[in-house]
Amino acid sequence: MAVAAQNSFDRVLLTALDHAIEHLQVVVFDEGMDSLASQIGSEAALRESVLRYEQGLAQLFGFMRASGALPDAVAWSTLKADERRAAFEAGIEISLRTALETGMYAAESVPLGDHRLYRAWSSAMTAFLRGRARAAGGFPAGGTDEERLYQAYETLSDLEDHDAFHGAFLGDVNAARHLSAAEREAVAVHQSRLLALPRFDLVLNACLLWLAEHGGRVASAG
Repeated sequence: MAVAAQNSFDRVLLTALDHAIEHLQVVVFDEGMDSLASQIGSEAALRESVLRYEQGLAQLFGFMRASGALPDAVAWSTLKADERRAAFEAGIEISLRTALETGMYAAESVPLGDHRLYRAWSSAMTAFLRGRARAAGGFPAGGTDEERLYQAYETLSDLEDHDAFHGAFLGDVNAARHLSAAEREAVAVHQSRLLALPRFDLVLNACLLWLAEHGGRVASAG
């Protein structure tokens, strides 16, 4: 059960990463270009937008590296190859694919996090989410993706603020009887490090996706 939960969290964290990349493209190029072009001109706006996109990608991939979700350098190389292939197959234009490459390269300045610590943290996170799902109930049996995601939002609606989420999670960890004192401290330290990074929202988005996928089954099991 614990291994399956961890693997499922790995999967939703990667999905959250892909969603964040798509959103970054929209914010930088679809929503920001016109305003920027009116200030500095079209060519300069394009150059600046690509730079902002690269910087945003570096933060996203830097978070993934710091999280410890990637067990080693081979896994990092695999992730890079997967992202390159996905961008090519999606027909992303060459300038954005180049920016993706540059952003991933910049992220390599962030050391890979401890994968064993990540495993302990992600196990504690899924335990926390199971408790929230059981307490909330209300997950639609066999509901649509939209219905289940809406219920996931409702389940975590009081924890939208990063500090509020952090506090609730640490409270759950500190009360976890199945963890030793050393494990509780290690998970809390890792959580605090992640909270300090620019893209901690990846964690919250992954939690929403995890609840949407598993919340109904957890709630019905009691």
